[in-house]
Formats: sequence, structure tokens, C-alpha cells
Amino acid sequence: MSTRFLKKDNVILVGLAKNGSQTIKQIGLNNDGFQIKEQDKNTDKFINWDDDKLLILIPMREPIERGYSEMLEVAMVVGKENIEKKFIPKINYFQNDVMKFFVENIMLDEKWKGVQIKFFDLSLLSTGLPKYLGWDIEIPYYNTANQNPKKVKLMEELKGVEIKPQEIDNLFFNGIKKSKYWIKL
Repeated sequence: MSTRFLKKDNVILVGLAKNGSQTIKQIGLNNDGFQIKEQDKNTDKFINWDDDKLLILIPMREPIERGYSEMLEVAMVVGKENIEKKFIPKINYFQNDVMKFFVENIMLDEKWKGVQIKFFDLSLLSTGLPKYLGWDIEIPYYNTANQNPKKVKLMEELKGVEIKPQEIDNLFFNGIKKSKYWIKL
């Protein structure tokens, strides 16, 4: 589970783990004109932080939904019997360089003049994003829980498990939705 980047023109889509990273990769594979990149330390300057014409878009989902998705992935690997009655997700929003850079350099700097970063609801990735950007692209649905028979069975078997996201993820998600960095597609 890694962060993926998809670049076209002056737009970079960032797929955080359990926040559309697989779909973002598939957009690049199924449509022309995109560069796909897995997370690294930006050593090749894929992201020019000083470019004020560069727009970085990050789809996000409720931390509890992301935690549920993580729990299903974990259960598929280690088995449902190894999932406790309370599942605490290990993946957080800040395990990638873009989010770290955003928090450390952009979020609270009212005078920031470089790259623009905007967040949006993951559920609008397939409908709102193409309209917002004016892109005529195919966005494939793949690797969703409802399309995987094993995950569908696990969803039923793990119904009673409480998902307990990290508090910082809840605070960040709820705060960013109220900020100038959140866009409604």
C-alpha cells in the first residue's frame, strides 16, 4: 500500500494508501498522456514545490471508511481470526512526502506562493474530477470491496468489529474539509 502520483500537464493527482491510490494508478494505465509514479523522496523533482501553476489534487475519504478498507486488506492477508474486536488502523494521512510538505510548509502559511494543494471527496473521483479538470478520461473501478467475493464474505464476518481511526486523522480530515484547501467537485 503506497502513495501514487499521476501527472498530466500542470496537475498531479495523489493517491494516498486506502484513498484511491489503485484507481489513480489505473487512470494512468488506461488513459494517454499521464506519468505514473510511486512514492519516493521526490529526488527527481517530479513535484516542483515552487511552481504556482502546479495543482496537486488529493482525494480523501472518512478515516473510519479508510480504516475499514485497511481492516479488510489485513484480514485477507493474516486471516479474519487475527482481527480483534477493535481495529486500530496503522495507515495514516502523513506517511507520504506530499502530506508532510503540506503540513510543514503550506497549511499555515498565508503567504505561500508555490504549488496549490486541494483536497476533495474520494467518492467524486469518477464524476466530479473529470468535469472539474475538463478531462475526457475513463476512470476504471477495480479493487473495490464489493467486487471481491472474499472481501464481501469478510465484510459480513467482521461486521461487529469497531474501527478506531487515529485521532489525528479525524482531526485533520474534519479540519481540512472546513478549510480553503477543500474543494467541492
